[in-house]
Amino acid sequence: MKRRERATAAAVGLLAAGYNVAVNRVLPPRTHVPANLAFAAAVCGLGRAAARVSWSDLGLGRAEARSGFRIGSKASLASAALVAAAAAAPGTRRFFADERILRSSRGAAVYEMCVRIPLATALPEEVVFRGVLLSVLSRSHTTATAIAWTSTLFGLWHVLPTFDTMRTNPIKDVLPEGWLGYSAAAGAAIPSTAATGALFALLRNRSGSVVAPVLTHTAINATAYIGGRLSRRHRPGQPIRGEGCRHDRHREQSAWATDSVGKRRARRNSWHQ
Repeated sequence: MKRRERATAAAVGLLAAGYNVAVNRVLPPRTHVPANLAFAAAVCGLGRAAARVSWSDLGLGRAEARSGFRIGSKASLASAALVAAAAAAPGTRRFFADERILRSSRGAAVYEMCVRIPLATALPEEVVFRGVLLSVLSRSHTTATAIAWTSTLFGLWHVLPTFDTMRTNPIKDVLPEGWLGYSAAAGAAIPSTAATGALFALLRNRSGSVVAPVLTHTAINATAYIGGRLSRRHRPGQPIRGEGCRHDRHREQSAWATDSVGKRRARRNSWHQ
């Protein structure tokens, strides 16, 4: 029995590693939503066929969904509040100002928060890591070991996205250049995302449903994205909304006053000549 579960977990891990490279380096962004959902569905099929687990075992049962929604809603509010506090704090605010977020249009921002984050990130990742992998590993290992393994893999899953972030996020200004900076970024991203993955695993086990971590995952990412959108108001050298217009009006009034004074002086000089 344990041999089957371990073989299934190893197969899912290898598939996830290959797909991680494909989605981050090969597939165009417009395909990420359908591709990620298809990958999660394929992993579910593999888990059910190879390890013979039920939908409830995977955290996808209807009976547990209500508990997942209740616990996930509370965890989402708490997590979103923590991320919002970090986005508002002067010491960490600038790290939310990713160039990809700042350059995106309003339509792209709506798509990001309402479609890509929940359907291309939160749902597939939670189904794979907290659904299939956690369920399969829990059958052949202790709960703590299963959480540790899935959380570590979740941290490694975020290495390539972290490298992409290094090119567009102000974090690059505080890290060394070259491979040393990328190593430092990966060294920070792996344990931090692994810790987040452990939190998601606890929510999934507490509720019996992946709905709880899906909601919390979505809330964290969406709040971070909103924080990035709002960070443009506090970027150095950038006027706060409305302030630029006031500065323009002030310059126009100053120029008009200077021009008026110049004209009066010219008229007085012509009278004395």
